[in-house]
Amino acid sequence: MPPRRWTAPGELYWKTFEDVAFEDAQTPFRNEEYATAVRNFHLFLQQNPGHTKAAKAKLGMGLCYLKLNNPMQARAALESLIADHPNDPLVDRARTLLDRL
Repeated sequence: MPPRRWTAPGELYWKTFEDVAFEDAQTPFRNEEYATAVRNFHLFLQQNPGHTKAAKAKLGMGLCYLKLNNPMQARAALESLIADHPNDPLVDRARTLLDRL
């Protein structure tokens, strides 16, 4: 008899560690807890620099820094997104934000 599954696919326990870490940054961002979100995005990128969500995490960091009134750090995060992920669709959004700084 196969073991009983207590969670369905797509629930927390079926996600990879990297996905959970990204969501740990997304949740405070959605709740406008930008200091917590930027810290978690930073940790996510340190642990998973090549992850498919790295560009999204850098954009999230840039947006958090803008909300925290820190344009220098916002610029650094957005420029990092552009330099490290030049073919990502988020580059256009990063450039637009940079133009406003």
